[in-house]
Amino acid sequence: MGIELKKQILVEACKTLLDVGIPREEYRAFLPALILGEEGEITPAIVNEKLFFSEAKDPRGRLLLERLETYRLVESLENKPYVNYSGLLSLFSKQETRTEDEEMRTESKEYILTETGKAAIRDRTIFIPEQDVFILHGTDDPLFSEPILACKKDNGSSSHPNTKNKGIRKDKSSRNGLWLKALKERVEQEPQIIHPAAEKNGAVQIIKIDDGEEREEPHFSVSVQLTIEADQGAILTIYPEEKSKKKFGSMKGHIVGHEFTLSFIDVLKNLFSDRSVDIIEIGDGCALRVSFDEIAKDKAALNNHKKNFDIKQPEIKGFGTFNDVTVRALPVIPRTLDDAEQWAAWTLRESIRYYINEARYMELRERAAKMWEPVYSYDQIMQSLPSFYEIRREYEMERTKNPEGYWFVTAPSLLTIKEGE
Repeated sequence: MGIELKKQILVEACKTLLDVGIPREEYRAFLPALILGEEGEITPAIVNEKLFFSEAKDPRGRLLLERLETYRLVESLENKPYVNYSGLLSLFSKQETRTEDEEMRTESKEYILTETGKAAIRDRTIFIPEQDVFILHGTDDPLFSEPILACKKDNGSSSHPNTKNKGIRKDKSSRNGLWLKALKERVEQEPQIIHPAAEKNGAVQIIKIDDGEEREEPHFSVSVQLTIEADQGAILTIYPEEKSKKKFGSMKGHIVGHEFTLSFIDVLKNLFSDRSVDIIEIGDGCALRVSFDEIAKDKAALNNHKKNFDIKQPEIKGFGTFNDVTVRALPVIPRTLDDAEQWAAWTLRESIRYYINEARYMELRERAAKMWEPVYSYDQIMQSLPSFYEIRREYEMERTKNPEGYWFVTAPSLLTIKEGE
């Protein structure tokens, strides 16, 4: 059994100056140097020995670690970061004159991996810093554990650092939602590697966010579908649409990671919030307890023990409100013993569809009495069901309005020739 929940996501956007890290495939060549840091502190001498197979004084070890520090992949224990946004330069082009003492200190200068460096090893991805004007799309919808939906470079901006004063309104009282404030707080603690939900297979590292931002109209709309399976957990599919002319489900979606922590039974309890106590676990699944009167006119539900339920604007605690939904084929069981007895009696009469004798009737009676084991006792329900002679009297009283049923239970005995006759 599964449930599909759908809704439109409120998307907000703003333009701001960012220091970001862009993943570059060609920079994966730095990974061997980073991996050295998994064993502890790295020094130029260690890099020279293990990567370049050269002497400790070789300048390549120092230049490589300085470059890694530039990209915030390592940090010096002396806490003197080297910052440069000018792009990839030759590691070996600098000609410097150093004293012997300076060279010794340089060769032994220790570096450790940053969180970004550790993530680079784990994900096999190197993020290269750059500064530019970007348009962030985000949402405060609680369904998204990562609220950043997209991070796109503004096509009208320049990559020159002076863009800091071009086109950005310095408005610290942003009209955008809490998602931007929360992102700033996270970035202040440490650079954040973001996997924007609306960008399939995309990733960006946000290093610093400028204080000012300018509100933008979102460049796309987003719909989501949360599919919750009783035995397989939940899958969130996102449908970003540049032009919101198509109906939901007509565009191609992609699955995104999320932190949906509710169990299937908890989802059902949220959907049936006004009667959550009636949602119970039974066997390998869940069921809704109902009164017999509630489904007395629903022949399909009485026969199949399953029913469809239409729910208006369901709210899932911690994950927001969704569109109207139909929960299909939800198992239903009697709420009380009295309901179980009425249901069993209805089922017994419904099973009389052809001519039966007493022996055949007793088989049907036993089957009806066992319907709700182990929730309700077979013996209790069995006692409430009419005997063969009692059911015959019932049908005799209904002969006029139910002649077919009357003949089903009376004809076999009337047509049986008794011994001695």
